[in-house]
Amino acid sequence: MMHEGQWLGANAIRGSDSDSLLRWYDRARDFVAGSGSQAECLRAERLIQRIVKELEKRKVRLLTEPAAVESAPSAAHG
Repeated sequence: MMHEGQWLGANAIRGSDSDSLLRWYDRARDFVAGSGSQAECLRAERLIQRIVKELEKRKVRLLTEPAAVESAPSAAHG
């Protein structure tokens, strides 16, 4: 999987739309969670860090836990 993401340098990340970055973020997290060599996992983690940094610049929030959406207080309730 990560051989596809190795081309994602700083310029490619800045030039990508937020939806694409979110897809790459999900794929890299799945890769780290699955089996892979330690070197590939480290590369994937660095890629995740670069993507997160770019998304933060764009003020895109990441919800890392699905339960966070369900437990978030609703504006309609209070």
